[in-house]
Amino acid sequence: MELIDDYSKEFIEETKEKQIKRIKPRRKVISIDEIRMRKRNNRESANHNDYGNEGFLLMIFYYLGCTLTLRKIKKEGKNQKLKIESIKYEDIELLSREGIEKDIEESKLLNNLNEKTRIKRIIVNIIIDNSMLDILKNQFGFVFDQVVKKKPEKQFMPERWILEHIKLKKDWTVKEIIEEGSKFYDNIKLFGKDKEVIQLSKEIVSKYIEQTLPKTTSIENTTESENCYFSV
Repeated sequence: MELIDDYSKEFIEETKEKQIKRIKPRRKVISIDEIRMRKRNNRESANHNDYGNEGFLLMIFYYLGCTLTLRKIKKEGKNQKLKIESIKYEDIELLSREGIEKDIEESKLLNNLNEKTRIKRIIVNIIIDNSMLDILKNQFGFVFDQVVKKKPEKQFMPERWILEHIKLKKDWTVKEIIEEGSKFYDNIKLFGKDKEVIQLSKEIVSKYIEQTLPKTTSIENTTESENCYFSV
């Protein structure tokens, strides 16, 4: 009888343990405010990554000796990108927003589309970012790794590529690219804070520094002077 009782107790304990294991932990109830905060944080993180990646590409073009033309947009704030109007190398126009917009209009790709203006803006920005990578690769011979940022919103829209890794004087990881690119973008805005259209090149920055620094200060090293504004 004692054996039966012992067995029964053991069986009951095992059954309880199994039942406890089967009970799944309750999912934490998330409030609407928490959901909104998570979405906002995710959006801010994505904006920071885009901002830094584009800033790093602009930095490369700047140090290659290109002239960058950028326009401020009405919406301002942290990680808010500028409109890239054109990139020129000496007298050669490597990239033109106006030309890209004209090609899209002539293709009639967006005819009869709802939200035509918004879709056009997205496509133009994707093409500009992708074109910067293509130019660095095909015109200047850079070798780097790139990945698709995310699937396009519409089937007819191009995939957006971003820089993942590049070897210059050092190996640049994604995180380093984003952080350094963000610094450079911030400095572009600082340089053009009083301008609607910002023109930027090594020559323009050097002249600006010569005019603004005290006349008693000699500028023997242009690169060192540029680094007052642009860290790399």
